[in-house]
Amino acid sequence: MLDTVKNPLLLLFVSFLGLTAWGQETIDFDMSFQPNVTRIVKNKNVIISSMEFGGTEEALARIKERGLENPTVVKDSSSNTARIVYGPMKDGRISSVSTVLESDDPTNKIGSITYAQIEDGVIRIDSILDGSNGMINEDIKELTNEVMSQYDLPSKTMSIGDSLVTEQPISIDLQNFIVELNMKSYYVLKEIKDGKAHFDIALEYEMISDIEEIDLNLEGIGTGFLVYNIDGKFQQDYTMQSDMTIKIVGFGAEMKVGLSSARTQTVEQFASD
Repeated sequence: MLDTVKNPLLLLFVSFLGLTAWGQETIDFDMSFQPNVTRIVKNKNVIISSMEFGGTEEALARIKERGLENPTVVKDSSSNTARIVYGPMKDGRISSVSTVLESDDPTNKIGSITYAQIEDGVIRIDSILDGSNGMINEDIKELTNEVMSQYDLPSKTMSIGDSLVTEQPISIDLQNFIVELNMKSYYVLKEIKDGKAHFDIALEYEMISDIEEIDLNLEGIGTGFLVYNIDGKFQQDYTMQSDMTIKIVGFGAEMKVGLSSARTQTVEQFASD
């Protein structure tokens, strides 16, 4: 059974009702990489995942034999600060060097350096060095490139009330099978003030997987905001809170998978020395 969550669209409608002025002022939204600037990027992430089992006594006994707690809840949080230096434009390309300044994430060590090239708005990682100056393998480099490419926002001339829509595939590995989802993000321009454009964000999830003899039911919602610096052409503030639950029924067992996440990001930009 396929289920699409529509509630975020209602939230956007409510957001429209809250607008007090529908001026003609427009912006050229173009979140891009600029030459000869330095950015200080601060990230904070909190993720809570849960798994709860139900069903027949036999099914629950098998789960217990595998050593799984019922329910299982895992909380993971991390924060980091990075300095990204963008070089001059040469032959249509901008080089960048990103250095991790602060981090409590063991997979993103302090002192790690990422070298990249940017062309036509697309960033490709050349190499990543961890905090001990050891080269990170090619698989991680390619994964980083893939993830970064999924967050591109299209350029567009926008007025108050206009929107942008992006799509991102999500895969959740549940050991015996992989659940495929599609996440749509709706960005609605709510206010233009003091050189900044303020967007409301809503998420909509769609179940893609259709697995024989298994019923899949998806519920979820996500809301947040984005502040775009018009002159600097960068995302100055970003906040997103999302909650998602997938219910899986089949072969005499039930499993409920929950995922809650909270993410914040702030960016400062200034001219490089």
